[in-house]
Amino acid sequence: MWVVQEVGVAENVHLQIGDYALQWDSFMKVAHYLYYVRNHRLDNINKVTDLEKIRMGWNYGKRQPLRKLLWDTRYRRATDPRDKIYSLLGLMGDPMSNLLQPDYSKSVSEVYANSTLYLITQNSSLDIICGQQIHGRRQDLPSWVPDYTLNRSLAASPLVRIDGRESIYGAPGYGVHSKYSVPTIPAQFNTWKILYARGICIDTIAHISSPAYEDETFGAIQERWYSTLVAVKESLDGFTEDVGSYLTDISSLIS
Repeated sequence: MWVVQEVGVAENVHLQIGDYALQWDSFMKVAHYLYYVRNHRLDNINKVTDLEKIRMGWNYGKRQPLRKLLWDTRYRRATDPRDKIYSLLGLMGDPMSNLLQPDYSKSVSEVYANSTLYLITQNSSLDIICGQQIHGRRQDLPSWVPDYTLNRSLAASPLVRIDGRESIYGAPGYGVHSKYSVPTIPAQFNTWKILYARGICIDTIAHISSPAYEDETFGAIQERWYSTLVAVKESLDGFTEDVGSYLTDISSLIS
């Protein structure tokens, strides 16, 4: 993580590989030419590109918000897990907050919880806690706190709304009432382990279907999907013909 700072704030960066030295700008031009023009496979192109975005944001006075920095450095490691947050504070464009003040006497869980609460209050939104990776996460974290030590390769992929809205989640609506604000909590109940929110109970979940596990055969997953399509076929107004065609195709594959 600390390499991000060394590259991000440097006016000039030089790479040294054995007896060879290369300027960062030249390296980036070659990498992008090979990948985007010549379609040459470069497995780590996103990692150097993310570094370049951070560096350009710093040099051109357009520092990225902490949330974006956390995503761009998700695959990086830190000897001390708290540095996944602390190493980015000098690079972010967000205003500083008491929630982010470096304090190595705090546990990793408290640092991550406070950082998440900061991101929630900054954006007046709970989106940051949605679509987070569960597999491999730290057991000591509260359930609403993302695990920033993970590279989140198993997390839900970020989506973009086709109507231009920034958020893909719409449960609270899109008006002023959809903005999240931290409730006033009595001091004796105010703890970083708990996220307080108000909501409306719409319904109760009666049944949760079984997930598709890795040891299932492809045919079993197809059969489950086929049965689901059959069950909802009558409700898909305007799509019945397409679904019927798809059902025929997948039925032949199953048989």
